Amino acid sequence: MKRILLVLTVLNCLLINIEAQIYRGYAQEMFLFSQPDARSEAMGRGSAVLYGSPFTSFYNPASSSFLKGANAEVSHLEFTYPMGQKSNYEVYGAGANLDRYGSISFNYLHYVFGEEFYYTGDFDPYVLTKYQPSENIFMMNYSRNIIDGLSAGININYFQNKFGANNEVSGWTFDAGLLKKYNFESEEIKHDIYLGLGLTNFTNAKISYPITNIETLVPLKQDDYLPSIMRLAAGYEFQPKSKAADFRLIKVLFTTEYMDLLNSSNNSQFQLGAEVTLLEILKLRGGYFTMGIEDYGDNRNVSRLNEATYGLGIELPIKKISNMAIPLNVRFDHTSLPFPTYNLDNPGGKKCPVYTLSASYDF
Repeated sequence: MKRILLVLTVLNCLLINIEAQIYRGYAQEMFLFSQPDARSEAMGRGSAVLYGSPFTSFYNPASSSFLKGANAEVSHLEFTYPMGQKSNYEVYGAGANLDRYGSISFNYLHYVFGEEFYYTGDFDPYVLTKYQPSENIFMMNYSRNIIDGLSAGININYFQNKFGANNEVSGWTFDAGLLKKYNFESEEIKHDIYLGLGLTNFTNAKISYPITNIETLVPLKQDDYLPSIMRLAAGYEFQPKSKAADFRLIKVLFTTEYMDLLNSSNNSQFQLGAEVTLLEILKLRGGYFTMGIEDYGDNRNVSRLNEATYGLGIELPIKKISNMAIPLNVRFDHTSLPFPTYNLDNPGGKKCPVYTLSASYDF
């Protein structure tokens, strides 16, 4: 009882500290907007109960303990903003379940903005250098099943912002998560229920970067907090035991999640997601999310997004569809959703395709 009270006290202090800070939108394109994983994006922009690839530890660090064997993933998201500027968001991940030693995974998230120009020197108008700003997250994850069906995990992240030819700021952030699975079955159907909690940047890390006073040209420093996010999620999956040859006929997964940006009064989100798997090969996905966003006091900016999401996937269980005794699964996921309308003067509509290739080897 004393340990429980201690944990609750520490958690309460952390939440009070987070809520005392103001998030002003720093790095929101990496954390809050379209997701660089086709499955997550198609199911309502991710969930704390999803697992099946190294990247899902971004939403819930405990999810990696539900993986089997070795896993790898590469994903690419293309943005075309209404004003014509293009950006890319990519993720590369790999991990392995080490059985009783837990699971470990690594992810590299890379967001590249469109090319820009900036003046070098002391605002010398004759010196012009071209550069491509980017944001990066290097993520190391560890998780373990602590009791039957309950897993806990943590992420150690190194955040890096390159905003000039020779300018860079960085900082460390930490995530934590819990994921619980309940299963029961009847003679004909297998049922699974999932409950997940994900805490992103629970230490409320901030980034300090240099700025220059335009009037005095005096170099200064400004602090901006990274988003601190809490995700509460639930999922239900059912799978009839009937088969066609060696393949299960159908499997259906439903997810729901509430996401709250703890250090801001905006950006809370509610989402629904669904995935239907046919013959263990074809995956059809859909979702919906509603999200409050900062309008900065401009009535031309929208204050809430209400978006439907969708996508599909093809999974190839090599061992089942071939004569090779190789426990390898390869999956390709895709979605292409319209860019949301954030400003009424610059409506969305242009497609933002996401391509994801993942593989798992059950050693």
